[in-house]
Amino acid sequence: MFAGQGVGRTVHGKTNLLPAPFVCIPAKLGSPPYYPPTLLLCFLLAIPGCAAHTVKYNAFIKNQFEHVSTATSVNGSIDDARALADQAKLPHNSIRQRYELERKAGCALRSQLGSQDYFLLGEVYGGGNARTNAETLRQALCQKAASKGGDVVLIFREGVEQRQFAYTTPGHAQTNAYGSAYGVGNYAYGSATAYTTYTPGQTYAGTMYFPYGNGLVFRYVPGIEDLRKRTDALDDRQLEQLMGQVEKLWQDEHMTFKEALALWDQLLAGSPPR
Repeated sequence: MFAGQGVGRTVHGKTNLLPAPFVCIPAKLGSPPYYPPTLLLCFLLAIPGCAAHTVKYNAFIKNQFEHVSTATSVNGSIDDARALADQAKLPHNSIRQRYELERKAGCALRSQLGSQDYFLLGEVYGGGNARTNAETLRQALCQKAASKGGDVVLIFREGVEQRQFAYTTPGHAQTNAYGSAYGVGNYAYGSATAYTTYTPGQTYAGTMYFPYGNGLVFRYVPGIEDLRKRTDALDDRQLEQLMGQVEKLWQDEHMTFKEALALWDQLLAGSPPR
């Protein structure tokens, strides 16, 4: 990972980027699960056929990406990487020290994927209603990641939230009247009896289970680790200059990711190693 990726904090489920050029580590472990707004809606969504997921994506890299057909999920942790990224923010660090700490943080993430030729694109997060489960949510997270150009999702937070519900249907009353009548001249005589039956409402209560999860989205880019190693060889002045240049590349929404990588390579070619 390199310029354009930041250390983040989680607010309402997504990671808001804070300035940090090399690695994005959420400061909190993700977002609360998705809940329907009312208990009645909870009850209605629990009936068969109403399974639904709410999945969102927070892009760290703004470039244009080609969609991939599928993405794979793996379990992982961001704890070690987050500790290194937090240490990199301390004010006594030089440009070189900050770079090396954040470089190690990125390596800690990618080592869980089995190769350093991965690039962090963003975060995917969300939850499901009571008709879903952890497996269907993972599938939804992977679908979202694939639509954004990622082929691997590092799941670092997932679980099932329990929520009690109770819903009582309205009661109702029914009145039936029985009687007889007869007429004599201009007068009518008779009697009647009315019966009212009241049916109380029914109460439905129980526990509903809502899956939730967060994952970091990566894309496999063969040879990208070589670009990082060439960046390692720059002196401090060149490194600081390149950080700002590549930062702008990653935030260019009109540029494709391949074009940004090619420009990174060109910038390195114009910066002789120390």
